[in-house]
Amino acid sequence: MSEKLLACSSRRVTSTPPVVPVSHTSGSATLLTLLSMSCIQFGAALSGQAMDAYGSLSVTAWRLVWAALVMTLVARPAFSRFSRAHWLAAGALGLAMAGMTLCFFGAIERIPLALDVAIEFLGPLTVATFGARRGRALVWPFVAAAGVLMLSRNGAGWIGEPLGMALAFGAGIGWGSYILLMKKVGAMFAGLEGLSVSLIFAAVVAVPFGFAQSGMHVAPQELVLTAGLALLVPLLPYAGNDYTAPSACVVFRPLDECRAGNRCTGRIHGVRPAIGCPPVG
Repeated sequence: MSEKLLACSSRRVTSTPPVVPVSHTSGSATLLTLLSMSCIQFGAALSGQAMDAYGSLSVTAWRLVWAALVMTLVARPAFSRFSRAHWLAAGALGLAMAGMTLCFFGAIERIPLALDVAIEFLGPLTVATFGARRGRALVWPFVAAAGVLMLSRNGAGWIGEPLGMALAFGAGIGWGSYILLMKKVGAMFAGLEGLSVSLIFAAVVAVPFGFAQSGMHVAPQELVLTAGLALLVPLLPYAGNDYTAPSACVVFRPLDECRAGNRCTGRIHGVRPAIGCPPVG
């Protein structure tokens, strides 16, 4: 009897997945976060000349078209297997992605990049605050709001256009919605299929705005420029994510910690979507 109990206990121990210490993964996770953030910031900064030449709506639309095309070729989603619920979830995420991107780059034309990014970050910060479920976490939105106010003024008064500020807040709402919707999409789709289908929807939503701005004229140089910009945002920041797990969360802890089986707790370490760790709650 004791031998059987010992054998069962041994089987249970060996079947337990190993937990990678955080110290072994935090370095690479921090590097991934910094690389992701750098791609986003460089992608936004390098978009200036293209948007001056062709307009923010047109550039954003073709950026999303390129991203959808590349991601579809990589993921090769099985469209015939998707149910109505799959299409609705991916469509909602695509709408959030298109709104977030159009508003963000539209705001860059009207307000400084630093102010645009600061306002947009209020969206995921709000999601993190409510997800943390700790009273002290409520301090951070007020700190962020104070920072936004400081960036909004200089010695001569308020800076930026009201429309630009509104677009930046719209981008923040889109980013927060994207985070929440990605959780559902990640649970429904396998691998990168959810992201690829959502990017198709985002491109479909954005293209009419681009054509309206460009008058149905697309220069070959714009196609080349937007192909490169699409690599910086959104393809490269999300290319390393593992989309095979059934749940999704926002990485307010390093991505590798989630892959090691730890819970996302809402601690802000860098904001990027990830699949592979259970949400808080």
